[in-house]
Amino acid sequence: MDARRSERVAGVLRDELEEILNYELEDPRIATVRIVDVIVPPNGRRVVVRLFVEGDDLERVQTLRALDRARGHVRKLLAERINLFHVPDIHFERALAPVADAKLQRLIRKVRKGRPRD
Repeated sequence: MDARRSERVAGVLRDELEEILNYELEDPRIATVRIVDVIVPPNGRRVVVRLFVEGDDLERVQTLRALDRARGHVRKLLAERINLFHVPDIHFERALAPVADAKLQRLIRKVRKGRPRD
């Protein structure tokens, strides 16, 4: 799968997953989530979805466990909505908080600026 197609597939998956996770799953253990990133590898078989889960640590853990158990159902809903020959396996993982992620990006830029050029 080329890079442009991966980006398009990631965008479609992101939109549909946002709708499914926040509005259609009726599991009380699932808190409000924001999809930070959808990573589609070149083979397109296993997609990594990075989530920011609102709430405390217990709610985050419960939400990720509930989403892991609902993976098959979410994949089935995706198969009904998007037109792909093979709907990829979904792996949910917790993303850093947006504040921590921004701080991490600033630190990476500082390291790159200070690195000697070869």
